[in-house]
Amino acid sequence: MRRFFVEAIDPEADHVIVKGKEARHIISVLRMGRGDRLRLMDGEGHHYIAVILEAGHGGVKARIETKIAPPPPPPTKTILCQALLKGDHFEYVIQKTSELGASIIIPFFSERTVVRINEKALESKMRRWAEIAKESAKQSGRESPLRLESPVDFKTMISRLAQSPCVRLMLWEDEGRCDIRGFLKEIESMRVITAVVGPEGGFSEKEVQSAREAGFSSVSLGERILRADTAAVALTAILQYEMGCLSRSMPLTVRHH
Repeated sequence: MRRFFVEAIDPEADHVIVKGKEARHIISVLRMGRGDRLRLMDGEGHHYIAVILEAGHGGVKARIETKIAPPPPPPTKTILCQALLKGDHFEYVIQKTSELGASIIIPFFSERTVVRINEKALESKMRRWAEIAKESAKQSGRESPLRLESPVDFKTMISRLAQSPCVRLMLWEDEGRCDIRGFLKEIESMRVITAVVGPEGGFSEKEVQSAREAGFSSVSLGERILRADTAAVALTAILQYEMGCLSRSMPLTVRHH
């Protein structure tokens, strides 16, 4: 059943109005109309089955039939700290790590970050990123979109996360002693795990040292040197597997386009 986001759903009301982009998609692209059923989500984890009553210029009016249980959230919260990347690579990271179940993405600027975003452009970027997260949530059937925080500088991010009760790791291609497999074998419990992935040029040794002092462990993904966006997606998939989120108790639907 098709999924659509609405800004809010009053649980006491018997109908809801779907507006904007979602309404246009329902009417113009999918050609849905009176009597068709859809699944509505409000972004807060509430899911409903509704049937379309009217579809026109004012939006799509649908009658709420029943509230349904959303898919269970991952047993462990994954916070991905990703350095901003050139082109659409950062958007790719948002899309794919959201599908895999990441909970939060914290964008950051590091010493070797090429991308710079001024205040005016940031507002537009954040809207674009939020839209990608919403579309990804619909695609993967997760209970709500992942949370995207505003970009911060590396030092601020590391300092803030040093106080958080979580497992902390940093991907570093020059780490020669600890790989991700060995690191995860030593972890007994992962209620919250924070993973830091750098920019195209990697981290400086000064940044790695700062992260270690803040309680982060530097780990590698083995012998291969991956692109930053590939590394972020690979790491998220590995963490989801280790946390049991890719088992039958946490089904992940594969869809072909």
